[in-house]
Amino acid sequence: MVQFRRKIKENLFSVICQLRLDNAFLKMTSNKARILTYHGVAKRSPEVFNWQQITGEAFFHQMTYLKENFRVIPLLVLLEEVFLRHKIPNQCVAITFDDGYENNFSVVYPILKSLNLPVTFFISTSFIGKNKCSLWFDSIYDALSKYSGMSVDLSSIGFGKLDTSTPLAKSNSILYLTESLKFMSYTNRQEKMAKIIAQIGIKRNERSTFPGMTWDQLSILANDRLVTIGGHGHSHSVLTHLAKEEAWQEITINKRLLEERLDKKVTIFSYPNGSFSIKLVSLLKRAGYTFAVTTKEAFVGSNPYLVQRITVRNPSTMHNYRALVSGIVPVYNKIWHN
Repeated sequence: MVQFRRKIKENLFSVICQLRLDNAFLKMTSNKARILTYHGVAKRSPEVFNWQQITGEAFFHQMTYLKENFRVIPLLVLLEEVFLRHKIPNQCVAITFDDGYENNFSVVYPILKSLNLPVTFFISTSFIGKNKCSLWFDSIYDALSKYSGMSVDLSSIGFGKLDTSTPLAKSNSILYLTESLKFMSYTNRQEKMAKIIAQIGIKRNERSTFPGMTWDQLSILANDRLVTIGGHGHSHSVLTHLAKEEAWQEITINKRLLEERLDKKVTIFSYPNGSFSIKLVSLLKRAGYTFAVTTKEAFVGSNPYLVQRITVRNPSTMHNYRALVSGIVPVYNKIWHN
């Protein structure tokens, strides 16, 4: 069903772009501020599908398109214009990356640097500077994508028997496990993760497919005028499903580590999983954050702590991308879900 809907969407956007309707929509929405959300940019597509990781070639073409058709401005500038000066720069867009993958430094940064485009990196600090370490959902990805068996029985852990016979089957099983674990407490998820990885038999000393940056790499980024660093929680736990004190620890440990290690003030936060609440807004204000961004698909709205963004997913053809940044995609998603 997901594959079928994706194909319909791709064909629809292809027709829209061939008719140049995206250009018309772009002109109609020139007074709307938009923020793009990325996660990772891999040098080449992994065999097992990962929606967060687009290819370097695709990213370069996307950035060239932005440079030719938009005013690409720093996120902080965009937010200050909208929320402090109550103005929206014409045809403006800001580029953001969540998590802190090493490929943000080795693949993304050189491309943006060559095009002189500003970017904001939101960092989950738990996997920064730790050799071979990945975020919890990427550990699931590694475990199943590298597994050689036709299936794996996780019934004793409560997840049944999973099909791993093809790359597509593995991708579907990875999605199932990730969604099942996402809203657990940190402790419960870690316990389940340990049992799953032990059952699958991944080698702990293997390098992650998508590791985090080193602190040295992050420091280089933080000292570039084109780059802004923001917080993204320490362990990428879904903060809305944590007790208040646990959420506070996630927010403050993350902020303290970034500010101490980078010697920079961190004032923008990205909610892990895009999940937010009034309680979290209160905690962010208390921690000293000025702005916070979500993953709600829309143009920038009116609340500085619930700022909407538009997510770029893999795969993303140029027709898809042009439709996405024109603003057609948020409208399409709204109609489809309604």
